[in-house]
Amino acid sequence: MQMERVFVMEKEDFNKKLSRKQLKLTRYSHSRNAVYRAILAMLDAIDTDNIKQSDYGDTLKLYDLVLDLMVSDSSRLSAKSRMFFVSEHWSYMVNDPYIVDTDNYGYSPYYQYALGPDNKPLNLGDQFGEMAHLDVESDGSRKARRSKVCPDIKFNTPDKWQFGSAWNDEGYPTKFDKNGRPVLDGWSKSEYDKLDNFASWLTRNGYGKTRNRVQLFLSFHTLDSAENVVDGVAEHLAAHAHGFIQTANAISRYTLMQHLDFDFDFYISTFNWLATSNVDHIIQRGLTFLRQLAGAVKNYQLASDKHETLLYLVHDSRSAVKADKPSYRPSWVFSWLPEQPDASYSSISGAWDDTPTNLGDQAIVNNLHSAINQENGAVAMVGRTKNEHKRFTMRDVATIREVANGNRYYVQPIVVAFMNLVYAKRVEITDFWDLLRCAVNQDDYIRLTTMPNSSKKPSLTSLYDKASKAYIRDKQLNGTVHKETFMVLGQMGGTGKSRLAAELARYYDCGREPLTATHKTTDLTFDPFQDYAGQQSVILDEVAGNDFSLPDLKGLLDPYSKNAQGSRYNNVSLWNVKRLFLTAVYPDGLTGYVKDVLAHAPGATNGGYLEKVLDANGKPTWQIKTDDASQQRYMSDFTQLSRRLGVLITVNHSKTATQIVVSIRNAKDADAVSLVGNSLRFVHIKETSFRVNYRITDAVSSDKMAALARKIAKCVDLLQAKANAVYEQHGTACFVDDYDHEFIDSGETLGLRDESPLTVIETPAKLHERHQESQLSDARNQLQSIFKDVMSPLTRHDINSSGNGVKFTLNNLVDVLNYWYSVDVTENAQSLDWIVDDSNDHLGSRLDVTMNLLSVFESFGFRDVEDCQKAVNDYLLLVTGVDNALVLKDSDDTEPTGSWSDYVESLAN
Repeated sequence: MQMERVFVMEKEDFNKKLSRKQLKLTRYSHSRNAVYRAILAMLDAIDTDNIKQSDYGDTLKLYDLVLDLMVSDSSRLSAKSRMFFVSEHWSYMVNDPYIVDTDNYGYSPYYQYALGPDNKPLNLGDQFGEMAHLDVESDGSRKARRSKVCPDIKFNTPDKWQFGSAWNDEGYPTKFDKNGRPVLDGWSKSEYDKLDNFASWLTRNGYGKTRNRVQLFLSFHTLDSAENVVDGVAEHLAAHAHGFIQTANAISRYTLMQHLDFDFDFYISTFNWLATSNVDHIIQRGLTFLRQLAGAVKNYQLASDKHETLLYLVHDSRSAVKADKPSYRPSWVFSWLPEQPDASYSSISGAWDDTPTNLGDQAIVNNLHSAINQENGAVAMVGRTKNEHKRFTMRDVATIREVANGNRYYVQPIVVAFMNLVYAKRVEITDFWDLLRCAVNQDDYIRLTTMPNSSKKPSLTSLYDKASKAYIRDKQLNGTVHKETFMVLGQMGGTGKSRLAAELARYYDCGREPLTATHKTTDLTFDPFQDYAGQQSVILDEVAGNDFSLPDLKGLLDPYSKNAQGSRYNNVSLWNVKRLFLTAVYPDGLTGYVKDVLAHAPGATNGGYLEKVLDANGKPTWQIKTDDASQQRYMSDFTQLSRRLGVLITVNHSKTATQIVVSIRNAKDADAVSLVGNSLRFVHIKETSFRVNYRITDAVSSDKMAALARKIAKCVDLLQAKANAVYEQHGTACFVDDYDHEFIDSGETLGLRDESPLTVIETPAKLHERHQESQLSDARNQLQSIFKDVMSPLTRHDINSSGNGVKFTLNNLVDVLNYWYSVDVTENAQSLDWIVDDSNDHLGSRLDVTMNLLSVFESFGFRDVEDCQKAVNDYLLLVTGVDNALVLKDSDDTEPTGSWSDYVESLAN
């Protein structure tokens, strides 16, 4: 068995090392510092000539700790600096180690315990659960912290002992003063008072009379957590306070600790007691208290990096971010700035509640918080990248700032730099003044905007006006247009449509305000675009069918139209509009709006498809003419309007929630109406139908509304991506997903004849499986051929209905569709009378209506040769009794055996 080697120090070696350490302490023998004198007195009480060999190591450690406190550059009490970073932990300051066993190395007669009538430690509460925390002891056992400590006599009541009533048990502040900072009481108030008294002392004693500024900041950290490796969980870390202190002149760490009420008296008394009481194990006892003191001194660090130290107060420093520490609001930090009354923690540190610390240039960040920029919401305009959906990036702002600072009295380069950003599509032409205000200091902005104009020295305003007019003129003449229309509908008023539309517009336009046109009234001239000034989004609020003439509405909604819109004094070119938002209340959805337009919009009667009739109450009303041409023209206008409405958002609410459905039009091209009405269908999927647990009112926060707008925009992107994938695979047909939202159910809802082929609405699940319209036409031609080939032989057989004849009846057809295809047409049977004449049993006398039978099959989803052939086959098998007819399999397998051609051949022969 191999024995472990143990190093044993020889006495001679020990004496040499001890002598060197004692020599370094010689200069402190006449120190006036009471702490030093007490520590040296304790060392003098140690009989170094008779130290046991087993205590050599502890003795040298004891001297090392003393040298750290008195000599070491980084940890000595006399170390001086103008900047300190202070940490004080609540539970360690309001409690003392509860040690009554005099043999314990940590025992001191100078602990001042707050005891109850039973002579046991007072129980003053357990804020944040720290007293119930199970500490892991050196032997691996677990003890609750409460069993190891006793409240200090200075904190002998709950109102002094508690951290502060502003924080809840999870550590979140819940009570704030008028400045947005936590209300202080208990221990947190005592921490504040210490810094407040120190700041007063600094200014009273002339420390603030130099160029160097006095600055003090205090932050409370109650949300930190640490990894518990024993239990495998993250647990609440001891609540604490951090302070940053900058003095005008350097002071020592010892002086700072004295002013912050560090209890040096306890250590002075304890070390003197060890020196004079002749206690056992003086080395181990002294080592215990020196380690305790050295640990406390580390909480008063000399700060070398001011910026990082300041950011650590809110955990925005690089080290805190890397360690994933919880963030604290800069507005929660307490500040003392006696010589800088207009400054704040945020303006000095660069940490702002509304700005990420990694935004960029600190000068720009601070400028964004100037009085004029805060009034205009500049912070919300600037982000790091375009992906943040902000109007400007830091790069854009820095570009203008650099040019403006380099050309203080020559302003044309500012306009040139801005126009280059416009042509690079980084900013909009209307952004000039906002971008300039973000870029330059407040005084410079006021100077630039008020400079006089002259022919020799044009003002900035004059130069920008010329540049913007030239740009707009070029856009009007040569620019391309691509508008997208959003219809935001509710079944009743008060669902939040208008606010949602405005929030969506701001999201898409990176925070720029849309133009909102008020709804039409009888008292005022309706001029929705008179205030248009280059906005990217226009909101037409509470639109109605008669707000615009039919030609004007078609032109307005046309995605590629550059038509000028009529205005009171002159036509207005919507040269920069990218999105139109229409809000309205129609209980029957989009159908109601389009029908309202076609019935009441000025110019709608010019289509010639409407006629005025008297309703049941004798009042005149418009209805669609019943002739084919009128019906066709009506549907043509209907589809022209509907296919210009690209996105449909329905908003409806209950008492406590709002249901939102985002849909897009189900066909991509203008000819999709030939797909039997499917361009009149809007679809959504499961992910684009959702509810939020609040009603959209003015009380909903801006953050919630911005989040909702982002979600809806993602829904639109998802739908359009899925549609484009289908279009690429199947051409310009329709796409289908999990759910459909139809706004046309039948021709009756439009006022069309029931028998009009245009009223047929195909199921999208079938359309999804089909190819382009040309293939459907080919299939239709093949079906016609099959019917002629199949029906003709049947007519040559004089087979009566009582034998093996074919009895073609409406009831038989209904039975086939119901049984084999699960298509319930029983309720609509009467509408099929025009297809089958039950008065004549002989099939040959009704060959001229076989194409009508095909139409029925197509209307129920049989769109190709195989489907229709199978439908006819099943029908004939059901109604004929011939011996050689095909026999159907069980109901779980509806495919017939044999072949259709064999059956036809058997009948023909």
